[in-house]
Amino acid sequence: MNKEIQLLNSTGERFVTELEGIINLEHWHRYFYVLKHCENKTVLDIASGEGYGSYLVSKVAKKIFGVDIDKDSISHAKNKYQNKNLEFIEGDCTRIPLPSCCVDVVVSFETIEHHDQHLDMMRELKRVLKPDGILIISSPDKAECSDRNGNSNIYHIKELYKDEFKNLVKNFFKYQVCFEQRVTVGSIILPEDKVTNFVNINLENKEDIKLNGLYRPIFSIIIASDTQVKANEGSLYDYPIERAFEFFKNDESFSEAVSYIAHLENDINTLNKQLIKSNNRLAILLSSNSFKITKPLRKIRSIISNYPRYLVHLKTIIRKTKLYKPLCYMASKFFVFKKKIKELPFSKDNLILIEKFSKNRSGGVSIASSEVTNYSDLPHIDITVVVYNNSQWIDDYINSLLLQKYPLDKISMIFVDNGSTDESLNKLYQISERYIDIFSKITVLKSINNGFGAGHDLAIKDSLSDLVLVSNLDLKFEKDAIINVIRSALADQVNSSDIACWELRQKPYEHPKFYDPVTLETPWCSHACVLLSRRAYNVAGGYDKNIFMYGEDVEFSYRLRSLGFKLRYIPSAVVYHYTYDEINIIKPLQFSGSLLSNYLIRLRYGHVKDKLIGLVLQILIIIRGANFKGSRSLAFGNVTKMIFLTPRFYQSRRKIVNESFPFYYFDYALNREGAFYNLCENTLGEGADKPLVSIITRTYKGRDYLLKQCAQSVYNQTYDNIEHIIVEDGGDTVKQTIKDIKSTLGESHLVKYIPLPKLGRSFAGNKGLENARGKYAVFLDDDDLLFSDHVEVLVNTLENCANIVAAYSLAWEVGTEFFEGGYIEKFYQMNSRFIQEYDKNKLYEENYIPIQSIMFKTNLFKESGGFDENVEYLEDWLLWIKYSLYGDFKLVKKTTSLFRTPSESTIRYERQKQLNNAYSMAIKKRREILDEFRSRIIK
Repeated sequence: MNKEIQLLNSTGERFVTELEGIINLEHWHRYFYVLKHCENKTVLDIASGEGYGSYLVSKVAKKIFGVDIDKDSISHAKNKYQNKNLEFIEGDCTRIPLPSCCVDVVVSFETIEHHDQHLDMMRELKRVLKPDGILIISSPDKAECSDRNGNSNIYHIKELYKDEFKNLVKNFFKYQVCFEQRVTVGSIILPEDKVTNFVNINLENKEDIKLNGLYRPIFSIIIASDTQVKANEGSLYDYPIERAFEFFKNDESFSEAVSYIAHLENDINTLNKQLIKSNNRLAILLSSNSFKITKPLRKIRSIISNYPRYLVHLKTIIRKTKLYKPLCYMASKFFVFKKKIKELPFSKDNLILIEKFSKNRSGGVSIASSEVTNYSDLPHIDITVVVYNNSQWIDDYINSLLLQKYPLDKISMIFVDNGSTDESLNKLYQISERYIDIFSKITVLKSINNGFGAGHDLAIKDSLSDLVLVSNLDLKFEKDAIINVIRSALADQVNSSDIACWELRQKPYEHPKFYDPVTLETPWCSHACVLLSRRAYNVAGGYDKNIFMYGEDVEFSYRLRSLGFKLRYIPSAVVYHYTYDEINIIKPLQFSGSLLSNYLIRLRYGHVKDKLIGLVLQILIIIRGANFKGSRSLAFGNVTKMIFLTPRFYQSRRKIVNESFPFYYFDYALNREGAFYNLCENTLGEGADKPLVSIITRTYKGRDYLLKQCAQSVYNQTYDNIEHIIVEDGGDTVKQTIKDIKSTLGESHLVKYIPLPKLGRSFAGNKGLENARGKYAVFLDDDDLLFSDHVEVLVNTLENCANIVAAYSLAWEVGTEFFEGGYIEKFYQMNSRFIQEYDKNKLYEENYIPIQSIMFKTNLFKESGGFDENVEYLEDWLLWIKYSLYGDFKLVKKTTSLFRTPSESTIRYERQKQLNNAYSMAIKKRREILDEFRSRIIK
């Protein structure tokens, strides 16, 4: 059965065989012309494009390689053109994936103008050619293509004049013959300066022009070699006259050119008139007194705007004076001061709080007991919902509840209608009548619109259960969402009494705030969907009624923590919250409400600096506005409320010992990148139907406490088909720790332990890969941690993106000071070097992918092997280079992991020095990897 071939899109520059017209004649003619040179030869067609030319040459060649940088073109060519001696390879003309001296002929048609690395390309062409090989290369003549008509081809990076083109080739080959090509009625290729008595009829002035060659040739074609070139004669590639006329009639460039020329003539006339007017205005301006008076000011401005250039000269002069050292000292102090100014909005409590979270990691997470499966053991819960003109969401919300695994007869629903003017209230009454026998109880309360918190306070006062699920109406529950969050709450209540609430995870856009990857403790909970402990709620006293909407959940969370409670995030309990119709949308009520709440919360919980910065931010937003129309008016509308509420919130400042309340500009805790990464509804199946993922952790003696935390972050993953392979380099000292991990995390955490002799990290990594059964693999060192969505995000990317072999996400670098049996986290930062879209060439120069942040196909290990076991440093970089030869990687701009580096400057310096020393060795290894790959392709 024939495979259906998808057409390759034409860019307007790339030729595809479906195109008719002049471009058809030009491209086919060149390939037909070189067939005699390619008979029974090994040929390289560089920039093979759609593949038609390589296929034509394969009819006469012994072997031909079609190489192109565009992976879509290569994929298309492989499907459309097949011959036993024809092979298409993705590659760059400056880094051709073939060994040296391997081809007899290189064909390169219209490639060189598409980049500016001409010398690199010619070196590569020379490298792959045999000593007696020939190069056949074409280039458009800049004088004809661009200069004469004033054209600018957006696809051409650097065009060459004919003499430049010939000189470039001459620098690399002893002999060359140059041909010229243009389309007449057909296409003609003639040797340069070899044709006599060639007559061109000029239709404009009816005069014949006798030429020694073609009239205004478009393309130059050079055949070059280090041996004497035996060139073909001239060539005519034509069609029957009726086809030729059709070509010109239907050619888009011909018809477009006629209308475009007329359009340009009109533009030229208009511009000439404007130019005359502008020149008159300029003359008046230059002769004015004001222009002459302000000349000194313009000179000063010019100096300031060009200060970097002047600074270089000034620095050279100052170096020779005694002022140099004092000025350097002052400059360093200035940059330190500038850095502190930039960090002012970043509350010091952010890092203090994260450090406190990290100290709680030894306790891990209270594991939700699998024994709580008997529905009679599950508690009765109340769900409270505040409604205000939300009738469109009611049906989906109720339907998602009806599908819950949790017994509905143990759920009481309490709706509070805040004065809706649509059909919401009537719908709620209908729901109450229809499902009263399914739920334990359904209550509908009417109220005026006093805000989100006040509405839920009213509902909670009407409830009786120890656990209350506060919920928005514009969401849907996954079928196991409620039972998962209840199990987590029950497990926590058995082990401790200081957990106040459990936040459910939101899709499609997860809230980006920080939470601890091990304990799942978080600075504040979003109350779009959160399970509250009634005891904690009663102690806190409910929501603050002065905050109408947006920010009331942050204030309530901070109040709970000020009373000694902890807050948890439950990634396994998922709701779909449809709060945004599109990404980055700004809702006026959310904008103004959030601004006011941030200011008020700073007054109550912030330090003096936090309060002052909050006031400055409010003033700035009123003066400068945000990035949408009406933002200043919305901000100014808060002024009256701020004046009225400032004394109340300032006087209620809670003096809390050993508690931290972070702020960051108009937000709060440290945020992870990727707020609008779309976590779409699950399309990968359930449980074992999903691809298995192998997480490989290398460890060694004395790392037990780190290993436990690492394993906990794996257990917390939202993806549920994982095997965790733990490889010990140097004995079996962590054997008991592995048993503790298994007993603590239960059978659902599939752990395989491999003790090894002390043979190095690379050997241990390879043993882990040998034992990996998963379709995909991740390396997670024992001192690194994964956020709960790491595996899910990367598996979804790999499963939904064709032609990639690996996916990687963003990662926080955590500066850490280690001491015996523990550590202190000193700073969290996102290194800009790691926010790098995939670029194979850049990857060859530096490693911008932290080891734990990447997931790759495990069959790469079977095809090409793993780590180089002779390499101690940068072994992961060499592995990514090797795997990049088999396909592309893809960056996901979402922070899903963290890795540790030393925080002490002296240790960081020594570590960097080791890496720098290892770099030159890694470069040699890189060359070996690339050469080995090229030789394998040829074989």
